[in-house]
Amino acid sequence: MNLRASLVLGVAVLLMGPQTPALAQACFPWVHRTKAGPSPRGAHAMAYDSARGVTVLFGGADPSVNGDTWEWDGTSWTLRSSSGPSPRAGHAMAYDIARGVTVLFGGASYGYDGETWEWDGTSWTLRSSSGPSPRTYHAMAYDSARGVTVLFGGEHSEGYYGDTWEWDGPNTSWTLRSSSGPSARYAPAMAYDSARGVTVLFGGYDGNWYGDTWEWDGPNTSWTLRSSSGPSPRAGHAMAYDSARGVTVLFGGNIDLSYNYKGDTWEWDGTSWTLRSSSGPSPRVVHAMAYDIARGVTVLFGGNYDFDGGIYFFLRDTWETAPSGEVRTLSITLKKAATSWVDIDPNDPNWTPYVYPTGMVLTLTAVPAGGKSFKTWNIWDPNYCNDANHILIDTNNPIIVVMDCDRRVEAVFNCGGGIGPLLVVMLGVLGVYVAARRRR
Repeated sequence: MNLRASLVLGVAVLLMGPQTPALAQACFPWVHRTKAGPSPRGAHAMAYDSARGVTVLFGGADPSVNGDTWEWDGTSWTLRSSSGPSPRAGHAMAYDIARGVTVLFGGASYGYDGETWEWDGTSWTLRSSSGPSPRTYHAMAYDSARGVTVLFGGEHSEGYYGDTWEWDGPNTSWTLRSSSGPSARYAPAMAYDSARGVTVLFGGYDGNWYGDTWEWDGPNTSWTLRSSSGPSPRAGHAMAYDSARGVTVLFGGNIDLSYNYKGDTWEWDGTSWTLRSSSGPSPRVVHAMAYDIARGVTVLFGGNYDFDGGIYFFLRDTWETAPSGEVRTLSITLKKAATSWVDIDPNDPNWTPYVYPTGMVLTLTAVPAGGKSFKTWNIWDPNYCNDANHILIDTNNPIIVVMDCDRRVEAVFNCGGGIGPLLVVMLGVLGVYVAARRRR
């Protein structure tokens, strides 16, 4: 079969037979993995256990607090324990590589907690009830060069904290290392940059929203303000260090008291922040992230996506980034048609139109059913109010589309309004399932 290529508004479109397209430049796509596993929740904590190759999750609120321990192996979640620390939210965790345990500190339920627990993959052990004062929404990261867990900030009913502590696991002791550096705040995020030997901190809130980037130099017991630009000031975001690429990844957070949640992905390379994507997981706050070093992906779970009428709404979705350097290729086959047009959507609980990120390679195939015929693929700018930006590809044959920028994809059928959902099966390099919905 002949291969014909054209460039329409910067989107590479290939009418195809069995040929494979040249891959686009490396990009930063998020992929929705599953909605099964832990119940919807926010203010939980996660850490990656490199010895066993699993991401550990504990607790969180929905809004009732949870005390369950789950593990993600890259394919599915497994409930490992319902005992150990009391149910809580707003705690923090970090994985101690030298001793092979996940360290947990603090959190709150009906009161603030100041306990230190460790998970060895089988059970939890209470290691200490002294050290930092009881608190919630603090941040922790493991300094692998020195073998200590670093803790900063948090809040209590009496106010905010700006102290820096380190946990010496072998000696089961906390040491106050500094009371200066970033101002007292809660809900910042931290990650340890193993290439440069520093702990990176961004953002937080104390009545003001912070957008500053600090680095903790443990050997010299000092904080250094590295940047006051980059992501907008925020709190309740999450960060993880991508050791394969040597960057700290940041996603989401809240930027004001009107519950304006963000859904942007940024990276810190030690010098500056770069906006990598504005698509992927829906905007959210108090989610959790961890970097799976064995598979080279950042894992994200849950969070709070809305607050309305005094009610918080929580998520239970699991997302992953593509492995370092990989350009993700996905195939979408429409199995049946029951509506006049549909957005190809990754089953977003907010029903927000999905935007495929720059560099994503899509193979699109329509298989109409129910007496309705496929009309066209509609590929457009996320700001779809401008019809001039629409790209109509009128063909029943498979096509390959390489996203030159973040764009939506919609299937259009020759029929009137329909009933029921449209089933979409998405077979990608990770076998990701994606649903589609009627346009709302």
